[in-house]
Amino acid sequence: MGLRGLGLDERADPGWRARSEQRDAAFADGLYGSGLRLSEWASVLVTELPNDDPARGYSTCRLADACAKGGYGHKFWLPRPALLSVLDYLEGARARAARQAQQAGHYDRVAHARLVLGVRGGDRVTIQEADGRVTHQPVNVIDPRERRRLFRTTEHGMEPLALWLNEDGLPRTAHGWQHTFTQANERIAGLGLAGFSATPHMLRDSCALRWYAVGRLAYERRFGHLSEQETKDFRVQFGDTWDLVATILGHRSPETTKRHYLEPFRALDVELLVQHARGAAVDGFLASYLADHPLVRTDPLRPGRERRFGRAAGDAAGGGRAALDSATGPRRLRGAVRAGEPAGQVREFDFADWPVSHALQTAFAAAFAARTRPGDRVRRTGTAMNSWRTLRGFASYLAELSSPPRTPGELTPAHLAGWFFPRRQHAGGGLQLGQLKRVLRLTEGLSAEFRTALAECNPPAPAAASTASYSRSEHQRILNASRHDIRGAATRIRGNRELLRRWRLGDLDDEPDQVRRIGELLDHVDRYTDVPRYGPGKQPLRWVAQGTVEQHITALHLTGVEAAAFAVLLVGLTGQNRDAILAAPATHHRPDGYTGATGTAIVALDNPRRRARRHMDVP
Repeated sequence: MGLRGLGLDERADPGWRARSEQRDAAFADGLYGSGLRLSEWASVLVTELPNDDPARGYSTCRLADACAKGGYGHKFWLPRPALLSVLDYLEGARARAARQAQQAGHYDRVAHARLVLGVRGGDRVTIQEADGRVTHQPVNVIDPRERRRLFRTTEHGMEPLALWLNEDGLPRTAHGWQHTFTQANERIAGLGLAGFSATPHMLRDSCALRWYAVGRLAYERRFGHLSEQETKDFRVQFGDTWDLVATILGHRSPETTKRHYLEPFRALDVELLVQHARGAAVDGFLASYLADHPLVRTDPLRPGRERRFGRAAGDAAGGGRAALDSATGPRRLRGAVRAGEPAGQVREFDFADWPVSHALQTAFAAAFAARTRPGDRVRRTGTAMNSWRTLRGFASYLAELSSPPRTPGELTPAHLAGWFFPRRQHAGGGLQLGQLKRVLRLTEGLSAEFRTALAECNPPAPAAASTASYSRSEHQRILNASRHDIRGAATRIRGNRELLRRWRLGDLDDEPDQVRRIGELLDHVDRYTDVPRYGPGKQPLRWVAQGTVEQHITALHLTGVEAAAFAVLLVGLTGQNRDAILAAPATHHRPDGYTGATGTAIVALDNPRRRARRHMDVP
């Protein structure tokens, strides 16, 4: 908004004077993507930009010694979205500024201009000096000031070799970018987001934090199986995450990185980080972990961190309630989804600590209860959890406003638009907006204006890449691969079951001791789903160590891959969706009567979305 001149509703601000928003946004994207300092990124030449390669997510670039802090040039990596943004600027706003400057004769009046006649090997240039002399010079030793004097000849005439140009077409100094960020901060404050500001160096800090999280998660996932001594030896030989971030930022010593850039992670226990974020998106983890840190600036339009409350329960159909808990005082609001079909499970959703007024807490809890009541479309606790998270995100957004609403009647269409603004380009943004509207429509005390906004159609979803179904041959190959895995599992488990049966009948008494041990091990696994263990740490017995615990357990049970193969095969054969298959019971009816012909089993499935036809028998 600050750089592109958009309002909180994502529309162009009528009072905004469009000038160099494409250039400024591309510059900011490059700062965050590369982690370079402002003066370093501002000194890049057009000839130092890499060509776009759709197959590469990051392009490797080189920062010249004369432009780097301390004279220490180094590689840097530019993500493809940032590179495309820069190339778009190069062909758009920059080209337009250069043509206008050529027509106005600005370049003819540049004092001591140096004309680049050619570039050899990408690292040496041939220059015609102002006095007519021709010199050869490495690009690596040309400092930012001299770079602003370099020009080249194109079919339209002379133009600067510097990448970043002012509106008059002349090279832009690094100091000029400070004014750009100052004006952006003033615009943000004018939109009502008081207290929120950013500096160019914050983008470098953000890049450092992101790469620390990426490196730490990748490091732990790859080397988490090593012992403490092996891990220490590995770090001595190859370095650790701090070395990675130091390389990204261009530091000679990782100690510099630790001392100046990653203070927010100093108090973080690494193991806690790995356990909390394993398998999660890095951006989502950073947003949740660093949201309250005093040195981290968060998106003022982004909802607050979402937390999990209540007790877990399996997905099942049911309804909801909202009540005051007298044991904990009048502010202890709870909502629950009760599942009485068939297990009678209950999942509770806590509204008590939501960062909004008690009136909004009560109204949101009542609306959520109405949405999850028996007979409504929300029939599974997983669906209810999604609605609860979306509603809580909206409440967190309201609490962060400078003048948050206190009652449902104070909600306005601008609140809904501001909450949706950061989600507009996400594929699931429209789904979240629909979830939120469906709950808010059940809220009591809303104004007519806000109810009208809730009834409006959602904006169109962003264009997504088209997906195609599997071809007939591909579908058959998938099913055949699943059958192969399942048949292998059946052969293994049936063989071990037969061995276990013989051991329990005493038919293995004459067999070697090793075979009897296997029978004893299978019996223990079958009874306890574990191997025999001893000692304070419950280590497996020595005679069990002939194989891994996983091998022993899967002698009588499916592996995770085999269970997935079963699910894939059943989905492919029955045409049911994943949830219906995963919730299928083990009980079945065999109409073939076990006659030895092709076996057929009929299973009763339950799909609540089918309403009156929810119960079905599937062969």
